[in-house]
Amino acid sequence: APLLALCADDDDDNTFVMSNISQQSQNQQLKNISRYYRSGESLINQTYHGKAAAYNQNSKPIDKRRAPKLFLLCFSAFCIIGGTYSFAIQHTTKYLFKSTVTPDQKLKSFRQDENNNDNVSDTLQYEGDNNEGLKVPSSTTNLYDSLQFNLNEIAKPNIDMKGNPIRLPPQLANLADIHTPITRASHSTRRNNQNEVPIFWHVPRSGGSSIKDIASFCFGLTLASEVGPIIDPNNAVSVTHTLTTVTDANSGANFVNVDTTSVEGLNVAQNMNLASYEGLDLIVTPYIFLGSQMLFNEVNRGRLFMLLRHPIDRAVSMYYYLRDKTGIRGAQIGDTLDLYAKSSMVENNWMTRFLTNKMGGELTADDEALAKEILKTKCLVGLLSKKTESMRRFKLYYGWKAQDHDGSNEDCEDKLFHWGWSGINKHEMIQEGSDTWNALKEQNAFDVRLYEYAVKIFEVQGATMFQDN
Repeated sequence: APLLALCADDDDDNTFVMSNISQQSQNQQLKNISRYYRSGESLINQTYHGKAAAYNQNSKPIDKRRAPKLFLLCFSAFCIIGGTYSFAIQHTTKYLFKSTVTPDQKLKSFRQDENNNDNVSDTLQYEGDNNEGLKVPSSTTNLYDSLQFNLNEIAKPNIDMKGNPIRLPPQLANLADIHTPITRASHSTRRNNQNEVPIFWHVPRSGGSSIKDIASFCFGLTLASEVGPIIDPNNAVSVTHTLTTVTDANSGANFVNVDTTSVEGLNVAQNMNLASYEGLDLIVTPYIFLGSQMLFNEVNRGRLFMLLRHPIDRAVSMYYYLRDKTGIRGAQIGDTLDLYAKSSMVENNWMTRFLTNKMGGELTADDEALAKEILKTKCLVGLLSKKTESMRRFKLYYGWKAQDHDGSNEDCEDKLFHWGWSGINKHEMIQEGSDTWNALKEQNAFDVRLYEYAVKIFEVQGATMFQDN
């Protein structure tokens, strides 16, 4: 310690002395310092008249053999302190910026960490008597922890009431799994090659009309929906008995002349082998179960995507649509939203029923597990609350681009999706927890849980399929 203190004092005082003495004195000083290191005799008290002189009066003579030891001691202390500082900075930075780890690394490390998975799953609790909402652990307030939590939730198998993992029915085998590569044949070779046709599950009052408009008017896709037979009834498949493409005279959009939004139309489309039609780019239907069974086969499969909305918001929008657009009032739906929520006209778990093809009767835990498994395995999930990001993913996944040959479509997508969308009806939203809210939630308990599950899928798909930050 005294030697280290001496080194420090030497550095400080030497600067002062060397800057305040004459050139002759500086030369003499340099000679003295050189002679000091050669002979080991202490000359510090001849030059420094402060702390160094006082120190030397009470210290023992310095042996010249101690100089190398002093250097080694100083160098070792520098290495130890520097290494410790570097280690601390490196690990602190890694902790603070751990969210910069790539999604693939997150997924791999999370699945391998079985102990962490068990800890997360143990924190799951259900709120309320009806188990209608997941209470997420407080640690998921961090985005990284939230992704890990959702990865764990989606990785777990959906279990039926007997405790067995849900298996998808064979009727859905004609829908491609979401993580398998897309096989897309050109129009000219479609009949002779493996082909997959995008199919949009149109959930009412969830932005589906905007998706159809953008696909038709902005991307230039040829759609099979309800539009073809409407704009050109004389060329409807029921009249011509053959599939053909009809063009809207006003917009120039193209549609197949068959209705895929009704069961009757699906029967006709099945007989016409719609999925192999060379001009087809996109099928729109609310009937996923029937659509998979009736429209597709092992050669021409469907590739499913959807845009979902919170079931309570969707139910409120449905009421105002029925009241304002169709003129249904009074005893049928009620004069107020509260009366509608408690009437027989209100929808009951629309999404769960249409996904599982169970249109009547009581829904069970098996139906809920099946609906969740379909979403996880077969669906590219989009959310109306994240419509811009959802559309970005749709375009990347299917390779769609806006058709802008003359510049007229420059703002097409922005207009139709953000300020000029179809089917808009402005209305006030209800307060969560109110009597009306609770009445609608009671009618849509399965859909609320399914939507919460879909939100988790949306986040996981963003990280694992689209490399979202």
